[in-house]
Amino acid sequence: MNDPVLHDHPAAHGRERQAGAALPAVLFGSIVGTTPSGEPLVLWDGVPRPVRARCVWLPVQPDWDRCMGLVVCLGFLGGDATEPVIVGLMSPPTVVNGGELPRQVRIEAAEELVLECGRARLGLRADGKVSVHGEHLLSRATVTNKVQGGSVQIN
Repeated sequence: MNDPVLHDHPAAHGRERQAGAALPAVLFGSIVGTTPSGEPLVLWDGVPRPVRARCVWLPVQPDWDRCMGLVVCLGFLGGDATEPVIVGLMSPPTVVNGGELPRQVRIEAAEELVLECGRARLGLRADGKVSVHGEHLLSRATVTNKVQGGSVQIN
């Protein structure tokens, strides 16, 4: 077994699934804490205490400490109640960093990043080309508004 996740799973070692009532395929739970290593602890109806959960791959791993109370969809490895897996977030956290805005938000693309809203468009390309398109463009500065380039063409 080369898969490290399955290799560490009790079923990989021939252990039986814990006895008890059959679990539904998926159910809702909530994030109630984190382990010292930052893994989410989840709780759902029918369990007496929080259980460490694994998570499916997400493009950006949430800061679980800031997701307290977040409703999640849980599946269970081999139907084992001690092996919950967060398979989906039912809603994104509504508060980021305790209400503070992050210092930086970074979005990356290999070739081109495009932001569009109605008839406005901002394009960023890997070759350094930046394009801004819209019906009305406004540029304001309280101090200096500079336009610089190897050559500047207006109209």
